[in-house]
Amino acid sequence: MKIILLFALLVFAVARRDHDHDRERPPRPPAVIVKHRHDVGTNETYQFQFAFLGMEALNETEVWLYKVNRDDEPHFVEAEFEIYTETLTNETDIKEWLDNFKEGADKEREDREKGDREDRRRPRPPHPRPHTKFTNAVVGDVTIESASCDDMGPYLLHYGEKRESDGGDDGEERRHRRPHPRPPPGAFYVAVEDCQTIEF
Repeated sequence: MKIILLFALLVFAVARRDHDHDRERPPRPPAVIVKHRHDVGTNETYQFQFAFLGMEALNETEVWLYKVNRDDEPHFVEAEFEIYTETLTNETDIKEWLDNFKEGADKEREDREKGDREDRRRPRPPHPRPHTKFTNAVVGDVTIESASCDDMGPYLLHYGEKRESDGGDDGEERRHRRPHPRPPPGAFYVAVEDCQTIEF
């Protein structure tokens, strides 16, 4: 009798596990690439690049750029920067864009680390896993015209439905396990020269 009961439990567990795999998973949001900090001179025109990368078709009309406004409660306000976007559906074009972006980022890093810090730099080890080959991308340029202190602060590049700017859930305080949680994907900071740092 015990053997039959154990066998029945085993069959039930396997059937349940197979059923769990049949459930559709929600689609993964696209990966976002953007430099985390942009140092801009006062009254300077500044341009930077970004990309959303995915395995499914992406739509340029679902790309949004928000500034995190903290007047009373934190909420998102659509940024007033000029944005140019382009859709890429060829793996070769996407890889070329990524290589150019990485090359530019490496050059900026080298320029910052010249001098005695350069001696302490160690070469990075190769990445242990092969990178995902993305088949679809929306790449773009953001232009900040005549940067001022009003432009300084945190921003968020978002793909998907437009966020409402009335605060809502974004204005509620969230508790985090760590004292300084990681910023969400697509978050970056614009620092304008000679402007007071915004505390958060």
